[in-house]
Amino acid sequence: MDAASDATDGPGADRPSGADAPVDVPSNVDQRADQSPGGDAPTDSAPVDAGACTTQSTVLARAGTTSACSFKVAASVPHDRVNLSIGGRLCQQGSNNCTARGGWFWIGDEVALCDDTCIAWENIGANLVLEVGCPSESCFVACHQAGGPCGDGINSCCAGWRCGSGGTCATCAWGGQSCATTADCCSGTCTNGACIDGIGGTCVSQAGCSRGECRDGRCQCATDQILCNSGCVSYTDPNNCRGCGNVCATGTGRVCTVNGCVCDPQSAFPDECNGACVNKSNDRTNCGFCFNTCGRLEQVCNNGVCGCPTGQTDCNGNCVDTKTSQSHCGMCNRGCPAGTETCSAGSCVCAAGYARCPTGNCVNLLTDKYNCNTCGNSCPGNKTCNNGSCG
Repeated sequence: MDAASDATDGPGADRPSGADAPVDVPSNVDQRADQSPGGDAPTDSAPVDAGACTTQSTVLARAGTTSACSFKVAASVPHDRVNLSIGGRLCQQGSNNCTARGGWFWIGDEVALCDDTCIAWENIGANLVLEVGCPSESCFVACHQAGGPCGDGINSCCAGWRCGSGGTCATCAWGGQSCATTADCCSGTCTNGACIDGIGGTCVSQAGCSRGECRDGRCQCATDQILCNSGCVSYTDPNNCRGCGNVCATGTGRVCTVNGCVCDPQSAFPDECNGACVNKSNDRTNCGFCFNTCGRLEQVCNNGVCGCPTGQTDCNGNCVDTKTSQSHCGMCNRGCPAGTETCSAGSCVCAAGYARCPTGNCVNLLTDKYNCNTCGNSCPGNKTCNNGSCG
């Protein structure tokens, strides 16, 4: 892509005459001494830029905490009043074909970092801040129409003009338009009477692009693709996941999605906590949300909530099985008399060798003086019950 051109120019369109100072993105990023991993994060109410035109400042993400290099922006935010900052404003690109200057670009309703800028950001642990209010700062210097200066390393020709041998801009043909020689073309080559160009070249039709698609007057990768050495590849290409050469680390449970390398949402560990793939629905050390550990050892995480294991009930802070608990039989705090009754299937039943009489108590019919052999059979006087007989 021609760094001096406007990505939305079409044949014969008006060209800008003003100039935005170019910004060396890698240098800006490298100078972020105050954005080390331990630095303070800017707040939404305190714009990074002190300019009076900034009305809103939002931290999109902190490097090292996400694999994404693109972030959705509210539809109400004007695209021409947005700047990204990593301690100093990054320049905006004209399309999703980034130049060596780096920077960022719009992709639908998302702002996305150029590959080199994203890699530099990830390496320094800084906050990526969205500033709203000031005009977007561009990477591009002013371009010139016919007769304007070019070829001096500073000035260049707008789309639709080419730099002639005398160092001045002259008319030229876009990709897909007719030509006699390659010199007639703005860029690319003249093939079979028509200008053909690759990614970044001007075009009026798809026939003028050797790769990619003709969009907004440029041969560009599709909106869901990025330009790498191998050509236009999908953002979800496993060898170029949201960035050229970015391969999701094997053995980590991560896969490539439109949001970058993330924990596989279809696996048993779909959630990320502190760089590891976990399952917040059943991980007792990350129950419901990261770092939430269930308070008691016997507790388990079920559907993101800490509680007693299946089949047990929390009684006074302890997990018990109310079907068999001697102190919590059938419900919390309902105990069975020790020695004479036991808890079975949530009910107090007479222990082995005991029988329940109409009085409600469990007695030993072989030795109970008042229920000797049968309930209600009381031994007279001083006689005792021995082996179910009064004597």
